[in-house]
Amino acid sequence: MPLYKFIGVSIVILLSAIGLSFNALANTVPDAPVLAPAAEPQRQNVLLILADDIGVDILEVYGEGDGFPVTPTLDRMANEGVLFRNAWATPKCSPTRATILTGRYGFRTGITGLVTSTDLEALSPDEIIIPEVLSYRTQTHEPAMIGKWHLGNCLNGQRRGPNIAGFPHYTGSFANLLPSSGQSFFEWDKTVNGQTSRSHTYATTDSVNDAAEWIHQQSSQPWFLYLAFNAPHEPFQIPPHALVSPSTLARLPQDDLGNPSPAGTICEGNDRRFCYLAMVEAMDAEIGRLLASITPEVMARTTVIFVGDNGTPRAVTRAPFTSERAKNTLYEGGVNVPLIVYGAGVENANRESAALVNTTDLFATTLELATGQAIAEFLPGYIVHDSMSIVPILKDVPDAAQRTYVYTELFHPTRTNVIRQFGHAIRNARYKLIRFTTQQRDEFYDLVTDPFEQNNLLLSPMDEEQTANHTALNQQLAALRAPVENACPIVAECSDCNRCVVSDTETGACNTFDTGRQMCELPDATAFSCPEGQTIHRVRCPCTGPAGYCSTRHDQQLVCAPGNPLADSPPETGPAPDLDPAPEPGPVPEPDLDPAPGDDPPLGTDPLPEPEPQLQNVLLILADDIGVDMLDAYGEGEGFPVTPTLDRMADEGVLFRNAWATPKCSSTRATILTGRYGFRTGVMSVVSSTDLRALSPDEIIIPEVLSIRTQTHEQALIGKWHLGNCLNGQRRGPNIAGFSHFAGSFSNIVNKGQSFFEWDKTINGPTSRVHTYATTDSVNDAAEWINHQNDRPWFLYLALHAPHKPWQIPPHDLVSPSTLGLLPRDEQGQIHPPGTHCEGGDQRFCYVAMIEGMDAEIGRLLASIPSEVRDRTTVIFVGDNGTPRAVIRPPFDRNHGKSTLYEGGVNVPLIVYGAGVENAHLESAALVNTTDLFATILELATGQTAADLLPADLVHDSRSIVPLLKNVPDAEQRTYVYTELFHPTSSSVSRQFGHAIRNARYKLIRLTTLQRDEFYDLETDPFEQNNLLRNPMDEVQAANHEALSQQLAALRAPVENACPIVAECSDCNRCVVSDAETDSCTAIDTGMQACQQPDATEFSCPEGQTIHKVRCPCTGPSGYCLTRHDQHFVCQ
Repeated sequence: MPLYKFIGVSIVILLSAIGLSFNALANTVPDAPVLAPAAEPQRQNVLLILADDIGVDILEVYGEGDGFPVTPTLDRMANEGVLFRNAWATPKCSPTRATILTGRYGFRTGITGLVTSTDLEALSPDEIIIPEVLSYRTQTHEPAMIGKWHLGNCLNGQRRGPNIAGFPHYTGSFANLLPSSGQSFFEWDKTVNGQTSRSHTYATTDSVNDAAEWIHQQSSQPWFLYLAFNAPHEPFQIPPHALVSPSTLARLPQDDLGNPSPAGTICEGNDRRFCYLAMVEAMDAEIGRLLASITPEVMARTTVIFVGDNGTPRAVTRAPFTSERAKNTLYEGGVNVPLIVYGAGVENANRESAALVNTTDLFATTLELATGQAIAEFLPGYIVHDSMSIVPILKDVPDAAQRTYVYTELFHPTRTNVIRQFGHAIRNARYKLIRFTTQQRDEFYDLVTDPFEQNNLLLSPMDEEQTANHTALNQQLAALRAPVENACPIVAECSDCNRCVVSDTETGACNTFDTGRQMCELPDATAFSCPEGQTIHRVRCPCTGPAGYCSTRHDQQLVCAPGNPLADSPPETGPAPDLDPAPEPGPVPEPDLDPAPGDDPPLGTDPLPEPEPQLQNVLLILADDIGVDMLDAYGEGEGFPVTPTLDRMADEGVLFRNAWATPKCSSTRATILTGRYGFRTGVMSVVSSTDLRALSPDEIIIPEVLSIRTQTHEQALIGKWHLGNCLNGQRRGPNIAGFSHFAGSFSNIVNKGQSFFEWDKTINGPTSRVHTYATTDSVNDAAEWINHQNDRPWFLYLALHAPHKPWQIPPHDLVSPSTLGLLPRDEQGQIHPPGTHCEGGDQRFCYVAMIEGMDAEIGRLLASIPSEVRDRTTVIFVGDNGTPRAVIRPPFDRNHGKSTLYEGGVNVPLIVYGAGVENAHLESAALVNTTDLFATILELATGQTAADLLPADLVHDSRSIVPLLKNVPDAEQRTYVYTELFHPTSSSVSRQFGHAIRNARYKLIRLTTLQRDEFYDLETDPFEQNNLLRNPMDEVQAANHEALSQQLAALRAPVENACPIVAECSDCNRCVVSDAETDSCTAIDTGMQACQQPDATEFSCPEGQTIHKVRCPCTGPSGYCLTRHDQHFVCQ
């Protein structure tokens, strides 16, 4: 029997037999038991099904006549549920999806048009969406999304976007399946929790397969599934014939023998309408199959919601709607969508409702159906939402409160093809107002007498009732869109015409159109100015975290609308708190630092049971490109930079001589923040915009622990991020990762016309060009932020750019006279001005001057901290890798500097100073890894060990050095340290790829690409000139070599994986390294932990590709995978 007949013709019998026909089967099945008042029985499953591009004109349950698709499943749902006739979506796909998930209009979220990879907007990770409420706030439901996302780009995590947004499990397509992207419904890019591979299963069928499997896995756990079909969106293709009714199958294009063209055929011309109808039928058949797969006991506590995302496309719209008033318009044909609710949440079924409903209402409705609670009970009071639950209507409550109006909008500030349609629409029970903002005209309709909007009442005199309703809707629209006050710190974005406003396609002129965003209170922007040639186009709050740096997490994002010049601004009504300005920069030969405690125990270490006194502030200062050879505190002789601040910190703190970083910037930063080696996190070298890896948002990092898990500290990152690209949120990456506040540069300031004196500064996502010396700017921000914290404990990660290149002369007043005398001079003998780039032999002197400038600014920062705050603050100074080869100092070999596994590349300064130090003025020979700063910072900040704060199943590589700081006798220390350098898509450093491991005396380097080991005695050969493996070794040397080899093998051993596995396929050019000399493809060690091969046995790659990585797609804290942080693997 064909599948269509099994699902379509027999669906009534099948659903009845398994108990799916609720109230309509009252005569054939027993009445459902009355729910008890306890909270648990109120928890329902919710299946939210979103169809793509379907209006009310397409379904027979909404109309009369012939030619409708055959949809027995949707018909049955409507007959046994509630059908809403006046449900409004937006005219476009992406904004409707955002309204459903957030319960907020697009002018609040910024999603007012289609989201594409090149857009300046995407769904902000800060938005509280349905899965976040159900899995994190109420902790009642397991959520998942299956199907089309279409809300993401680089701004919110690219293909990891659904997981970052709040869905622990996501599988589906990132956007549309268009031929322009090489896709179709039968060959498309399927993403499973961030990993993408090509699928050849009909997309609608594939989504239902995944949905049925996921629901089956949930057991008795309440769940929420957002099933977002691609169908029936174009491309209009013939579905599998078994999913189509005979009547529609006969109308499809035929081959030469008179048979229907094969499945997958793309329809053209008039055939598009018949293919579209067939796709609707296939979707209906697959929904029926999904519902039939759910067991009766699960279905008895499940509510199903079916809704369209916008009206029918113009090419296939049905009369009496016209193609000019279909999808992409604010007319009813573009916004009136089917909405059917069926199942456990419905009482007195087989009803139609004329109530006004907005897709924003599905947010409150879903949450109330799932939890039995109104959203006001579990959402923060400061969240502005636009959602009204329709549960009272579903329950048939007499005189249930209903909307008096619905609202929708269409805007897209960077698209020109729909600018003539930009505007808003609002309606009440009878009348509808459309405001086309770009055309500056209104249309007004009586939907009772003119449901298809043919007669604009504004073109003729109106009667009293019409005038009153027109006035009322105007007032409601004005009130809804009124400017709002903003009570938190403000940043502004600058732009030229090409990026943030729309060019008129007819004249080429640059027009400042209404972008659709809520207008700002303009005084917020009075203190901000743009570079020459740019203007302020948006002013917004950079709030990103749950803590108190901003007054709320979800303050409005605002747009300055045209016609409101700043000069006409009203008086300020709600400015941000006035922060004391940071001290002016200047030379700091002897900074005013309070001495570290001596015999008296520092604040926070008294062993009292109360935890509060143990809370300390931690200031982590990371210097960029500085090894132990560059600081006088680590060496002897002349020619060192003059660094009184760091000298003072070393004299009054603890200096560590054997601290290891990685040879590269990004990988060290990841070890510090996660406490995990790069082969676990995937960050083993520099992260760039084109890399296939970045710091995963799933990693638990220091700010997440302190602000979310312990909820004790306010935290921020100021300075250089250098761990991000499209994979983790681009310039929003630091905020997505866990920092409530980020101000600094996204990566190095060496490209795109940047320097230390002109660089792109990002503040919580928005970026603008600044002209303040970067080191000074970071310290200004740090001093201001610390001053803003008041008495709240804090963690500040200050990642300075200096002394990384470009090597430029810093402001002269930050440099010592002796070094100033060494800097290059002009023809008149004057020192070149600040900002001058140094070349050749002058590079070393500029590098030294930049270190002095950094030291002076650190001194200024410490001096700006009040003594009572400093008394409970620990300061950690560390380098991210060794000194660059161009400026490295003897006795280190220039070929043994940065980017190598030798001591010159990995031995970095580490100085700890302040409240966490006892018996100061110590030097320690203990082995320390930058991973150890993770556990150290958490213990200093909270008084608790990392083991107390982290999931037991999280593998980390961090050992706290707090016992060494406290000078605890016989404190346990590391017996080895480890580091690594890998970059699977870069051939420039492939000859250096490898690992290094050392104990107290001996060091083993394994250069994997050269298949060669090197082994050194660091006591007799600290600069690694004599490879002991070249000659016979004595017994002690051989024993240490064997011990280090065994330790390396144990550390890097394959691990078992207990959760579902996905694999990635690749060709040579993407995931292994081409030999630069021979251009051959070499399967080198990528550095990732090896996989247990059986995990991949059920996975196959397309022809021409091979499995290169197998990993667990775990992303959330709940039970879909065994743990949140399972290993990532590479198949060797």
